Amino acid sequence: MFSIFDDILYISNTDVTTTNPIRPYILRQVKSAPYNQSEWELYDSITTGITSSAPDPLTNNIFWEPTNVSYTSNDFVYNHGEYYRYDPLGVTGSGSTEDFWNPETADNTGYNFGDVVLYKGNYYMSMTSSNHYDPNFIRKFVVNNQFSNSGYWVGTQSSNPKWNPIELWNPSITYQNPTQLVVHNDIVWESTVNVNPGEEPGVSGLWLRKYSLEPDTDYVYPSTNPIIDMNNRYYLCNSNTSNSTLDNGIAIYINKKWKNVLININISDNTLPNISETDRDELYDDLYKKITAYNFIESINDISNKNGFTDYVNYVIIEDDGTFTRHNYKNNIETLPYMIKCNNPDLFSTKIDSLEKIPIELSNQLTLTKKLFDGKINNLSQLNYFNKIPIASNIIENQFQPKVFDNYHGNKNIVANNIYRFSGFYMPLFYDLQIFEKNSEFKTSGNYKFDTTLTEFGIIKERKISKINRKGSILKLREEEDIKSIYPMVDEFGYGVKDFFIFASTWDYKYHVETIVLNLNQNAQITGPTVVPRTIGKPKGITRKP
Repeated sequence: MFSIFDDILYISNTDVTTTNPIRPYILRQVKSAPYNQSEWELYDSITTGITSSAPDPLTNNIFWEPTNVSYTSNDFVYNHGEYYRYDPLGVTGSGSTEDFWNPETADNTGYNFGDVVLYKGNYYMSMTSSNHYDPNFIRKFVVNNQFSNSGYWVGTQSSNPKWNPIELWNPSITYQNPTQLVVHNDIVWESTVNVNPGEEPGVSGLWLRKYSLEPDTDYVYPSTNPIIDMNNRYYLCNSNTSNSTLDNGIAIYINKKWKNVLININISDNTLPNISETDRDELYDDLYKKITAYNFIESINDISNKNGFTDYVNYVIIEDDGTFTRHNYKNNIETLPYMIKCNNPDLFSTKIDSLEKIPIELSNQLTLTKKLFDGKINNLSQLNYFNKIPIASNIIENQFQPKVFDNYHGNKNIVANNIYRFSGFYMPLFYDLQIFEKNSEFKTSGNYKFDTTLTEFGIIKERKISKINRKGSILKLREEEDIKSIYPMVDEFGYGVKDFFIFASTWDYKYHVETIVLNLNQNAQITGPTVVPRTIGKPKGITRKP
């Protein structure tokens, strides 16, 4: 089992998970761990004694090894956020002297007064002899019968370092010597020949990739790069016989054919264990922080930031004919036709103690025979016993505003609780469905699209329809004002019948039909027509000629 502490690699020589309470007492003055425990020893890739036929994945150990005395020029290590190159000659050319703080030295002989070490990116000088503490340990001690205010270590500058930070790649300079080391995009590169300005590592073939703790979705591990830094952990690739690559990220599918959007959180490289069918409480750990809702929002809103994933956010646009295109920050981002944006929650403040809760106690007139003494349940039969908790509370608003004042820490007291809530307008998307006829003319056709030339297509004969009275009370009959009906109706019936087209919608023309009662003037009289004798065109007399 491997462990990394202070960017130093350790290997267990026994079962560190044992529950045996008896452990040997080891006197250690070094104020740190795990090198003050007998269960761990410093890892040395040369002298580990691994006899397995499989290759040792840590032969290319990126971390500094305190017991390794075989470092040569141009070797490099990673220590507290920086890559360092080994320089055995130093600035004087006769040998460098200032090394990383070594727990073995501190644990055995301790550092002498004036010794300079590199610790977490800064240089410190020992202020006492037999100094067994690390520079992070701060405590005053007595020197010449006086307290030293500086502690065991004091910050200083380097004069002859063994390790120099590897510089970032500079596109404007020429790297004239081979085997020059640079850092570009969190990757250590080594020049193979003389490199002219502008020859970018990763693009130009004049650079050789050496190492990177940054996860790379296109790199086949372990090769010569077995360790990566991801999910607040260091991952070690023991073997990879299938030549698989890292695969985790967010994929957004926009399906134009079926008019839907799918956001898929893809973790398919075993870097997050037990995320399926796992108890929720087991996921409340910093290991799983990249699969939180906040990280989803940040990843989708900023497609140029991986936010802990190895892949950029991928958009897959599916066309009506089933063809699709892929887009992400590195590929085809210029032709991405759609982009999703997630709204962040808004800050919402509530006054502290904004509500007063006044308990309502049980009436003294009630005598309880089943109640708990001292609130303790002695057996399962007492689960529903009264435990003297108030049966209810009166909740009233606290009208007083809290007073703001300074506290002993130099800050203000908290007068409001801050929470975050999502707000904003509801913005649904509407699409034209194929079943509807677009731009139908009002009063001439319904909002449907079928083969309506068939005889009585979609017609329900004599469908019953309800009647309501929109004038006056809907519960009164037309003829009986003093009798209330249980149905809303017009005339004497609460329903009618008509032919109905089953695909009609409530917004179609003449979907609702209104019955109009004909009101006649009862005083009107109808008289018959006046008969006029037919005289027009009638001859007065007929004269017969011989």
